[in-house]
Amino acid sequence: MIAFDSFQILNSTMNYFFKFLLCMAVLIIADRQKVLSQILFENKPVDSNYINKQASKWSARVYAVSKENRFYMFNTNWSDRVSFFPETKIATGIGVSYNNLALDLGITVLTQSEITDQKTTGLNFIGAIYNKQHVADIMLQVNKGYVAVGPDDSKTLRNDIRVFNFGINYDYLFNYTRYSFNAPFIGTQVQKKSAGSPMAGLFFTSYNVSGNDTTILPAAFRSGFNSDDLFSNANFFSGGITAGYAYTLVLPARFFIMASLTPGLALNIGETISDSTHILGSPVTFSPKLITRNSIGYAGNIFYALLSYSLDINDIALNNKSQLIYTPEKIKMVLGYRIK
Repeated sequence: MIAFDSFQILNSTMNYFFKFLLCMAVLIIADRQKVLSQILFENKPVDSNYINKQASKWSARVYAVSKENRFYMFNTNWSDRVSFFPETKIATGIGVSYNNLALDLGITVLTQSEITDQKTTGLNFIGAIYNKQHVADIMLQVNKGYVAVGPDDSKTLRNDIRVFNFGINYDYLFNYTRYSFNAPFIGTQVQKKSAGSPMAGLFFTSYNVSGNDTTILPAAFRSGFNSDDLFSNANFFSGGITAGYAYTLVLPARFFIMASLTPGLALNIGETISDSTHILGSPVTFSPKLITRNSIGYAGNIFYALLSYSLDINDIALNNKSQLIYTPEKIKMVLGYRIK
């Protein structure tokens, strides 16, 4: 009965929250329709002195990529954290791009485990839409099979732990006429001169971590944690705002370095579940979020190459000052040939 009541409270709170957001969105759109339309769908011409938008209509590509979703738990001190790592998997393959659209397909060629007998299964999809003023990352990650690493670097196999993460990060690029997000990440455009742009946006994330009727924290690593932190299942829903800045430094001989930092503020609703009860903290909590997208590469007339790295850091407050941090991460290397 306690579990049922807590779940009802959570659902009720979530329903009211999303209804509130929906009502606010309708009111804002109704009152500011022309303003929003001008901001989101304006189509100013790109400054050709800064961006070569037609660098290549078609290109062929080879690539290698690694995508992970680690998470961490700690109480007060980051140095006392317990880290949870999936297997590191590297996939490679071929792809093709058409204007701003790139499709890459490959297979896993290298797997690195933390300890013997670790087996991580599932799906890691982190896609991107970078079109003029719109910057969006879409994540769908389902992983089962982790290794828990304690503060003393001792390791415990937890192939029963399952993580589900679905999220969308959207940012609006204000200086899109002179700054291209496509150039350092997809490669079909070319940033001809150094430039930067402020950006702001919204995000949403649904995150779940669970074990097979056992607590997520292994017995060997429970010192320093309160008994309320010994949950076997946790569900979190987060949404909020972000604002930051991106800059690309164009170097001689068509090389470039790009970096961005986008901090945010998250509003969280969630619960942790133990063997006998649902522990529901504050119905709504606030926490920081940080997104960083970075790239280095070469943007030639015939060949292009890039190495990109993105990291999405999400912080969730648990009970008794404990924290859970999860970090979707992507590293990708692309070598492309432009077909005019």
